[in-house]
Amino acid sequence: MKSFNAFLTEQVIVNVIINFAIAYYLSSATLSALSHIPLLAPSDHLLMPNISGDLFVGTFLMGLIITLITAPITRAKRKKSSHNLGQFVAPTFIKKLPESLFMRGVVIGIVPAVVIALPIVMILTALDINQLQSSDYIIYHAFYAAIMAGLISYSSVSRTLAENPSAITFDTSH
Repeated sequence: MKSFNAFLTEQVIVNVIINFAIAYYLSSATLSALSHIPLLAPSDHLLMPNISGDLFVGTFLMGLIITLITAPITRAKRKKSSHNLGQFVAPTFIKKLPESLFMRGVVIGIVPAVVIALPIVMILTALDINQLQSSDYIIYHAFYAAIMAGLISYSSVSRTLAENPSAITFDTSH
């Protein structure tokens, strides 16, 4: 395995690329037939594609899934390494993430859904943007998924790397 930081960087980049491609492909396949994507689902058709539902549910699921996938990969690569990987400096918030893998995934899904997706929906509402053209939304959604995948994979992989306390220090300068 590469150094902790090189491995973390690689995982973030890979997740950004994969999630951009998946988001673009899925959005194109499912939303391109629609002319517009509403900000909120109509009350009589709550399962209709909509921006806010996509942001909240998609962000939560991405956090859960990326955590459940990257943790075993990170553990296996770390265990397979036979040389000194150096020291990994994890941000302080990383040590606050749960030890339980499933609960960690839930937290890593919920926090960005509330901290990032909710303000985006509030800003769109404040700007009176009630819908986006499907072709525009597909691109925006792919970039959003890529950015979120980078943040989520950073948190998930960092926390998994921090499971090896002998080589981990936490940045307490903040």
